[in-house]
Amino acid sequence: MSRRPHASGVATRALAWIAVRLRFLVVPAFVAGAVVAGLHANPFQTGGPVLNLIPKDSPALQAEADSLRLFRAPAGSDVIVVQRDPDGLSRDAQTRVISRAVAVSRGQDRSGARLAIPFINVPGAPASTGDSTTAITHLVFDGSYTPNERTHAAQAYLKAAGPDAAPVGVTGVTPARIEQGTLILDRIGLVELLTVLVIALIVLAVFRAPGAAVVTMATIGVAFPITLWALTEVARLSGNPLPQEVEPLVVALLLGVVTDYAVFFLSEFRDQLRSGTGSRDGVRAAALAVIPIVFTGGVILSLSLLALRASSLGFFRELAPALAVTVAVAMLVSLVFVPALIALLGRFSVWPVRPVRDEDDASTRRPLGQRVAHLAAGRPLAALIGLACVAVLAVAALQSRSLNLGVDVISGLPADSRPQVAARAAEAGFAPGALAPLEVIVQDRGTPLPTAELGRLEQELRRQPGFAAAVGPTERINGTSVQPFLTSDRRAARYVLVSDADPLSPAAVRDVAQLQARMPELVGSAGLGDASVEYAGQTALAQSAVDAVSGDALKIALAVLLVNLVLMALFMRALVAPLVLLAVNVLSVAATLGLTVWFFQDVLGYPDITYYVPFAGAVLLVSLSSDYNVLIVGKIWAEGENRPMRDAIASAAPRASRAIRAAGLSLAASFALVALIPIRSFRELAAVMSVGILVETFLVRSLLAPALLALLGRRARWPGRSASVVSSPPAAGMDPMTE
Repeated sequence: MSRRPHASGVATRALAWIAVRLRFLVVPAFVAGAVVAGLHANPFQTGGPVLNLIPKDSPALQAEADSLRLFRAPAGSDVIVVQRDPDGLSRDAQTRVISRAVAVSRGQDRSGARLAIPFINVPGAPASTGDSTTAITHLVFDGSYTPNERTHAAQAYLKAAGPDAAPVGVTGVTPARIEQGTLILDRIGLVELLTVLVIALIVLAVFRAPGAAVVTMATIGVAFPITLWALTEVARLSGNPLPQEVEPLVVALLLGVVTDYAVFFLSEFRDQLRSGTGSRDGVRAAALAVIPIVFTGGVILSLSLLALRASSLGFFRELAPALAVTVAVAMLVSLVFVPALIALLGRFSVWPVRPVRDEDDASTRRPLGQRVAHLAAGRPLAALIGLACVAVLAVAALQSRSLNLGVDVISGLPADSRPQVAARAAEAGFAPGALAPLEVIVQDRGTPLPTAELGRLEQELRRQPGFAAAVGPTERINGTSVQPFLTSDRRAARYVLVSDADPLSPAAVRDVAQLQARMPELVGSAGLGDASVEYAGQTALAQSAVDAVSGDALKIALAVLLVNLVLMALFMRALVAPLVLLAVNVLSVAATLGLTVWFFQDVLGYPDITYYVPFAGAVLLVSLSSDYNVLIVGKIWAEGENRPMRDAIASAAPRASRAIRAAGLSLAASFALVALIPIRSFRELAAVMSVGILVETFLVRSLLAPALLALLGRRARWPGRSASVVSSPPAAGMDPMTE
């Protein structure tokens, strides 16, 4: 018996007609387009600008500009040369460290740096062990040097020191970013290959049909180059090539979404064949049923990702269109190419498939899955299932209260990476903050700053907790006319503080925040009146980044939820169900973040989670769940036209859950394999996404959502009518274009 027909929209019928009737043209056309696109696709830039993770209006950026304007040189840099001999650097080696730095400052060195700031841990040196084993040299370059050029110049500077100078390596934020790009390039090919293989195996295992794997792999093969070409065009038009660091995220999202949509079509086609529909009518019916779901889910996901444009971080503003385009291309390819390929392959797409007995026939028993679903859709058991699921999610969500956000540019690299090795060598001779000192700039635009009061403030800063040393205007540097701590008009002074913790860690950021809170009192007690204070340096920039993400979270979350609510309400023609499902989504994301915090901070002992991982993960998870919301509710609504809600749930939920489990497993695998890239932030994001998708797949969509819909009953469709919202095929033999 054929599945019951429903009304179809004109656009849906037109797409279904094109895909099925013109399949012999559609499939070759997409393949040819993919080949041409692949020849012109190059969206990711290697060795260009690194991720823009600092807000443009950050006070720390303004302070850095003021530091350069007032003192003509920063207190540190993002490229640092490290030399260390555990037995002690020779006198000659120490002399060469200083003489080379002087040569750079005088323009007599060919390294390309315009300034070199050397530190040697000689006895009495601030924030050092004082054993003369370690030298670090901060190299400052002008803006014409790219990150790659600065890193290579620093490596050449170190190499020229000679082997007897105990060279260790180059570290700092910029070399660490370059190392990240290198690690991604080394592993991205493996990630792509394994992801495709794992997806093929999952689809094959779920459908037990080689044709289903063929359809999925062919769709990936077509969508991948077309997406890369589209991203190339977006980058060309915007003038912002995508940094190499975002490629794993784009790849995982593309492969996962394409697989999701292919699974939706394949699952519906198999159900049509099992119900006794012929192959040609079955693929047309599947197209009519799934096209609205894929289109709605793709639009919701694309617009939700575009909400990242509201972020104050340039990285997310630039990434938003790329992710939205990735989803849009995956959706457009799936809407036409997948049903066309299924129509071309026919029953082989899901072969072998066996018809099942008519579930509406009173003489036959319903399948076990539907009997269990019918029992679970009863209100007493549905209430119990709902309470149990909510309790589990709430307990997990409570773990997120101990979330610490941090910046792991260097510490997130593998222990044997060159920036990590050099950083550890530097920290063996100096306090960790020597790699990224904090600048405190005090200005009085009215009168010169008095010497005694500046000295009192310096003494107070040396006593502040969290800092190993503080130097300022009381210091005098011999042999140079440059006064690095006081301007010539004495209206601005600078203090350099060295943290006793990793300068990018949450501990260092908290120390800076506490210093900022106490600074008005310190300035006043030192007698400096109403002098203004600014904070520059990597720790201050890290604080700005963390604060920006925290500030963005609420406004972007509201934007994403509003997009989901409006579009789901339009699709479902209801308001209650979308509100309930979005509330469940929020609880599911909170539970996922709680599990992530518990695993990384409590089990593995990480001090923090990379500050943008919870933010990006939450937006992606809420957006991706829209596909599953639309699929399961659409099927329940369609079945509920002429039967009680309990029976509709019992009939539709098991079928929808099968498709969701197959799609969810593939999507989770796509993101989980990103963990093969040995960078901490990627592994954290892989964990957030894979765990979150599995929670959504096996707990929320399979158990909690049907239970809540069962409890709500027809009220879930308020204020809509009982009309169908999901398209299904017209009567057999009727042309969808002339119905």
